[in-house]
Amino acid sequence: MENHDELAQLTDDDLIARLNGGMSRHVSPGVDFYYQELARRQATRSADRMEQMTQTVVDLTKSIEGMTGTIKALTLWAVGASIAAVIVAVIALVAS
Repeated sequence: MENHDELAQLTDDDLIARLNGGMSRHVSPGVDFYYQELARRQATRSADRMEQMTQTVVDLTKSIEGMTGTIKALTLWAVGASIAAVIVAVIALVAS
């Protein structure tokens, strides 16, 4: 039976091979340690992936916030241009 450091260095495939290679036929607290190690690794991978996805959401939110500011500025510019066009049209009508 490996100690914790040796077990941590085994790949997932090695752990599964040891379980399939006869360890699973034995009923002992040590066998459960292999299953616990596999579960711990899966939980660590899941937590790491969740952190990556959270960071992606944060990055996308910042991008959307920036685009919203740009849209606001362009909308204000378009409204200003429309008001100026109406003023020019009114002046042209009055002058004729």
